Amino acid sequence: MFPDRGIWQCSYKNMFVESFHNQLKTIFFEGKRNRRVDVLVDTLLQIEKILFMTRLRRISFNLPSEENISNADRHQRSLNIDAFYKLIIIFLQ
Repeated sequence: MFPDRGIWQCSYKNMFVESFHNQLKTIFFEGKRNRRVDVLVDTLLQIEKILFMTRLRRISFNLPSEENISNADRHQRSLNIDAFYKLIIIFLQ
């Protein structure tokens, strides 16, 4: 049905890899050139530890993820907009 699906999936994953590579260079290495493999491996292990502990804390304390928080906030703001428009319609009548 989708003959090019495999090609698209590879390019989509490639965008994630390029994004992570850019963050690695700019944030963690501060734009400096890395010449040592041990520094790279140590940095990658630190990143993994941070991500793992964040996920573990969120799961352990049953906290919502950032995406769920932003979705709930957006939904609440949309409800406020609906209420605001209803008030305007009532006042204009």
